[in-house]
Amino acid sequence: MAVDMADDVLNGRKPNVNDTSTCDNRSKVVPAYLLQPTGVDKTNYENVLVEGGHYTDAELKQPPLDPCATPSPWACTARGSPVVVGRVRPLMSGTTIGTRGPA
Repeated sequence: MAVDMADDVLNGRKPNVNDTSTCDNRSKVVPAYLLQPTGVDKTNYENVLVEGGHYTDAELKQPPLDPCATPSPWACTARGSPVVVGRVRPLMSGTTIGTRGPA
């Protein structure tokens, strides 16, 4: 959805929105496309993430990355103890898991 909206704006088209009243930034009401959030936990992750086409089962079963296995100076703390970092997997373009709804 976000990719389609950006493409519309960049090509002079009006993006698809489904809300024109709740996203008030105190300067104006900003048109938005609000998505229904989906909570993901161990009971539904296969259905939401794998069957939904976001990841393969093999991608989800990869071990976490070791932040100290990289030469990046930002990967570990200065005192040598590792920073706890989870695996970050970007979503496929145009997909979202969870959104921020109206306040």
